[in-house]
Amino acid sequence: ELDGYFILVDALRLPNLRKRALEFIGGPLWQKIRSHSPLNREERIFAGYGLLSAIYTGVAVMMATLFWQRQFGSMVGELWASGWFGQLLAILLFGLVIVPLIIGIILAGWGLVRATADWMVRRGYTRNPLLIATVFGLLALTSGLFPLRFGVSWETGLVLTGWWMVAVIVQGYLQSDYAGAWISRALASFLLISLIEMIAQAGYLVAPDAVRIWSGLEIAGYALLLFAGFIALLDVNLQQQNSSQLIASALLLTLAFPLGAIAAELIRIAHPEYSSLWALIAAVPIYSGVIGQALLLPLLISLRDTRLFWSWLLLWSGILIQIGSYLLELLPEWRNTPLALVSLIVAAGLWAAAWSTHLVTLRSVSLSGLSWPLTTALGEAVRLQDAFRHLYIGLYRLLRNNYGVQRTRTLDDRMDVLAATANWEITFDRDQVRIGPTVQSLPLDEQGARYAEVLQYAVTILEQLAGRTFAHRALVAAYDALPWPEREALERHCLAQMAKAYEILHTFGNAREARIRLLRQIDLFATCDDHELQALAAAFTDQRVHAGEIILGAGEPPRGIWVIETGEVLARNGDTVQELHRGDYFGELQGPEITDYEYRASIESMLLYLPAGELHRMMHGAAPHTAEGAELLKRMRLLERVSLFANLPRAQLRELARAAIHQTVAARHILIRQGRPNGYLYVIADGQVAVLRREETEQGPRGNVRLVARLGPTEFCGEVELIRGTLPVATVIALTPLDVIAIPHHVLKRVMVGGDHITQQFEQIGSGRLLEWRTQS
Repeated sequence: ELDGYFILVDALRLPNLRKRALEFIGGPLWQKIRSHSPLNREERIFAGYGLLSAIYTGVAVMMATLFWQRQFGSMVGELWASGWFGQLLAILLFGLVIVPLIIGIILAGWGLVRATADWMVRRGYTRNPLLIATVFGLLALTSGLFPLRFGVSWETGLVLTGWWMVAVIVQGYLQSDYAGAWISRALASFLLISLIEMIAQAGYLVAPDAVRIWSGLEIAGYALLLFAGFIALLDVNLQQQNSSQLIASALLLTLAFPLGAIAAELIRIAHPEYSSLWALIAAVPIYSGVIGQALLLPLLISLRDTRLFWSWLLLWSGILIQIGSYLLELLPEWRNTPLALVSLIVAAGLWAAAWSTHLVTLRSVSLSGLSWPLTTALGEAVRLQDAFRHLYIGLYRLLRNNYGVQRTRTLDDRMDVLAATANWEITFDRDQVRIGPTVQSLPLDEQGARYAEVLQYAVTILEQLAGRTFAHRALVAAYDALPWPEREALERHCLAQMAKAYEILHTFGNAREARIRLLRQIDLFATCDDHELQALAAAFTDQRVHAGEIILGAGEPPRGIWVIETGEVLARNGDTVQELHRGDYFGELQGPEITDYEYRASIESMLLYLPAGELHRMMHGAAPHTAEGAELLKRMRLLERVSLFANLPRAQLRELARAAIHQTVAARHILIRQGRPNGYLYVIADGQVAVLRREETEQGPRGNVRLVARLGPTEFCGEVELIRGTLPVATVIALTPLDVIAIPHHVLKRVMVGGDHITQQFEQIGSGRLLEWRTQS
């Protein structure tokens, strides 16, 4: 098999074929199919081999599973029944074969989970918290059928312990996300509750005789639930809740006392050996659980318009079922019944589902949707003020979109109090920011310091409301949404004075340098100076396009210029398809020329976009050499079409294009006059010329004029004077309006000194034309 694989790799000249093929069918293939993009030879090979390889792997796994089930299991069973020596061999076989297989299955399963998660992220499913909560909730409810099949067994105990283990692991990941938030202590309490429950359930499974120890642990966990509820209540502004919501919480608090008393009486009746005090202690989880429910209800209501509502609803439901399962387990007639076992597993599953939904929702929070138009600022101060306004409004909107109206109202109220107390002369009204005239008249450095102070407080409040991770991501997202000139103004005058913005400054510097390096590689900007490249980098805006999305349709006037930063764009004109990659560009250069090409992204791509008006402004203002770059590019493209220069290195071609002079002449204009020095090589871009010649005599050109040649686009004249070092031997006159570029002979001589190939071509063409003219005469 391996020999055949390597023979195939050598024959196709495609190293790492299997890996590359599987990577291709894992993503790029489906993007190409959705965008109806054609596959090249390599991609067709990758698609065919990758699909066949995936099918082969599935069949191999299936056959291996059947083998272990039918053959290996019976063999181990026979060895175990044959005595101590057979048991020793069975243990060795289990350790050498089964254990590595189980580890491999776990790793493969984890890889499948990660791949599924990545696929859901790419498809956007994780951005729908209701969908995520429904999937996890159904999984938890489905697991409740497990005890109906196995009853009281180690399998049921393993599933129950596994659910609590999942809850502990997921909550461990969440702790760092809520660092700095007020609710982080409540989350730490929930984590400790889950850990206690996991230990207790594992204890019931491993040492069922120590039931009092495990029951005591559960009682301690429910007491922590009461503490977590109080901490969560402190995170809610009760003044923002209406009377009906407060009544619901108060009703639950009132019910906690009679429910606790009823539970204590039921426990005392079911266990006559319990004293009244011990029955009351055993009923503590019921009492504290209901109070915890009542204290969590305001938090749940405050999150009703947020993406996290569904995860907290799952948790609230899980706690409710957990309270019922605890009571059922304390009553002898209900203990270990199907209803009690189902409620135990469903409660644990809902805890795991709640925190899993919370984690997925939090990691896929919507940080997009912010966009600010690129406007011409009257000065650096105006640009800085706009940047500050837009950044704060971006933070406000991101908090509102992800954590609801009540938390954004809290941010607004606290910023108002701080502004009045600190005399900032800045007012906040929801997502509106007004800067007072006193601040606007301050020098730039003092304005920057004031804005840095305000933003520092805003980010700190965001950390308290939503956690340090969200606050940092929101700050970065709001900053990335700013137009590039505003980013630069904010970086120069404000962010350098913010401790929380260090990573932004570092990232922005790297991104700006990378963008400038990309623009340096583009011929259109080849003549731009460093400061012009910096201005261009600031003017371009990021544009993300999805696979199959049309960027510029055929027959549409271009709205600007696009530069490909990452990805691939297909330029299609009928059956002709051209692939554009990093550094390629398309769109308007110097006029709204309608193109016959359709530009469509074949895979998800990142483009740099410069609107047409901004491009013209840059050409006439901050980057005037951009226009020269466009003209230089046209000259280079023309020279590339001339066979004489087709194989020249790009550096020499650029040197010729820079030295060339663009000329537009009328019909009948004489470009070259026979017998008079000229000093230029003319390359025709558009139009036609006639080459006329008189006979050479000792007194100069004499006799009748003869037409010896007609020359058109991409042809040239003036080379004989360069090669022979003599006066021109023919006259060249424009037959039509003419568009030419003139290259000085001394520039061509420098190029000829560096390459024998172009010298030979000049000699061949010049000698051939002279010989042809003499033959004609």
